[in-house]
Amino acid sequence: MKLVICAVLLAVACGGKPTPQKPGGTTITAEGDAQIPATRWLPAKPTYAFAAKTVAEAQRSVRDLFDTLGAPFQDSSAALSRTAQAMFGVDILSESGVASIGVDVTASVALFSDGANPTLVARLADAERFNEWVDGRRTGAGLKTSSVVIDGVEVFSAKQGTRDYLSWAVADDWLWVHLSLAAGKDDRASWFSASRKGGSDSWGEAWAWARGAVGAEADPGLVGFAEPAGLLSNLTSRVDDVRACLDLVKPVKRIAFGLDGDGKTIHGRVALDVGDSGSRITAAAVPVSAGWASVEAGAPLAAQVNLDLVTLAQWGGGCMALLDLEPAQIDRYGVQSGRATLLSFDPDEPTASNFAVAMELSSQQYFAGLLDFPLRSTLEKTVQFGPYSGKRLSPPFTGITLDYILNDSMGWFAIGDGVLERAIGQGEPKGGDLLKLDVTFDALTPDAWAGLIDFVWDFGNHPEGVKGPGEGIAASLSPWKEAHARLSMEGSNLVLDASATRR
Repeated sequence: MKLVICAVLLAVACGGKPTPQKPGGTTITAEGDAQIPATRWLPAKPTYAFAAKTVAEAQRSVRDLFDTLGAPFQDSSAALSRTAQAMFGVDILSESGVASIGVDVTASVALFSDGANPTLVARLADAERFNEWVDGRRTGAGLKTSSVVIDGVEVFSAKQGTRDYLSWAVADDWLWVHLSLAAGKDDRASWFSASRKGGSDSWGEAWAWARGAVGAEADPGLVGFAEPAGLLSNLTSRVDDVRACLDLVKPVKRIAFGLDGDGKTIHGRVALDVGDSGSRITAAAVPVSAGWASVEAGAPLAAQVNLDLVTLAQWGGGCMALLDLEPAQIDRYGVQSGRATLLSFDPDEPTASNFAVAMELSSQQYFAGLLDFPLRSTLEKTVQFGPYSGKRLSPPFTGITLDYILNDSMGWFAIGDGVLERAIGQGEPKGGDLLKLDVTFDALTPDAWAGLIDFVWDFGNHPEGVKGPGEGIAASLSPWKEAHARLSMEGSNLVLDASATRR
C-alpha cells in the first residue's frame, strides 16, 4: 500500500531579503525558483526535491516514464491510474481528473522532503471544490480524519494501512499533501512548519546545479535533486538492509534528475556529483575498438559494459552481498568488460542470425572450455583479423561459420561475413561511454522480437511446455520505435542519459 501511495505522490509532482542566484541562467530568490513558484515551499534542507512548471507537464512526463519502463514488463501508466482511481476516487495522471477536485493543472507543482517522507505542494484553482471532494470521501468512502492547527492552518490526517499516515492542508490557495511512512522518521508534527518556513538560501545552489547538470537551464521540464547522505541516514535508521549499501554512495555528493518529453519522445538525465571519485571511475574504463560503432549502428540490439566488472563488484561491497553475489562469482568467467551487438535474428533459424561479441578477459579458460570438442582443430583454420590472429570455425551440418579471437586478454566472437573485421576497424581504440544500451525496434519484425525473447527464455530453468513471454512482451514494445541509454563521465558528474521514441 505504501509503495502505491508513494507512486501516486510522485506521479502528480514529477511534475527575508531576496538572495538571487543565477548560475546557468537559473534565478533563485527567497521565493524559490522564479520559473517554478511551488519551490517556494521547499524546506531549508531538503534531502530530495522535484518540481515542474505545470501539473499537466508533470503528469505527461510521468505517464511517459511509466509507459517506457513498464513496456518490457507488459505494464503501463494505466495500472497506476487504475490504482489511484480505486484509492482516491480520481485519476491523478489525468488533467481533467485532477482539475475536477480543484487543482490548477496549469500551475507549478513540487515534491520534496527534509527526511524520507514525501510532501507534495500544488496550487488550487478552487479550494472549495477540493474541500467538497474531501467531504465526499468522508461520507462515500468512509475516510476517517483528525486534525490539528499548525501555524494557524488546520492540518488533517488519515491513517493509511496500519502504520502510515496521509496528511494535507490548504492555505493561501496552495494544497499540501504529506505521507508519513513507517520506514521513515515520524514527522507528523514538524513537516508543515518546515515547508511554510522555507529556505532557498540553503538549497538554491544545489537546485541551480541540478538544472545545469541535466541541461534544464532554459526550460526545466521536470527537474530535481537529492542529497543521498541525508536521505539514506533517514532510511537506514529504520531499514537495516540499506546500511549495507551506504558506503557505495558516500562519494556521491548530490544527484540531479531531469525528465522531459513531447508526447512522442521522452528524455531523462540523472547526474551524480562524485567529486574526486570521478578519476577512479574513468581509470576503471576500457577503450572501445575503432570499428565497433559501425557494427552497432542501426542494429536491433547493442550493449556495452566498458567498466571493469570485478572492480565494480568490489566497489559494490555490501550491496553485492544483498544479492548473494561475491566478486569471485563475477570473475568466474574471466570477463572484465565487453560489448555485444545483434545484427540480425531469424526466429525460424536462429543459427542464421548475425552477431558480434567483444570481451576483455583475465583468463580464456572458460571460453576455451566451451570450444573444446573433438576434431575442432580439423574444422577450423587460422585467419588474420586486422592486427590479431584468430580462427574461423565451420562445424559441419550446422550452417554456422564462427570467427573468433581468443587469448588470455581478449575474447572476440562473430557470425556474419566480415563482421569481426568491421568490429575491429582501423586505428587505435578510443574511450567512450562507460555503459551503453541501444534498441532499435524497427530493425526486427514483431515476430522476430517475440522469437528472440523466447529464444533467451528457453535458456532459463523453466518447466517443459511452458510458453515463453515473447509474444506478449513484443506486443507491449510495438508502440516504440527506439530506446537509448548511456552512462558517461562529464567533469565530476557521472551522467545517465536515456531516451525513448514512439512510432
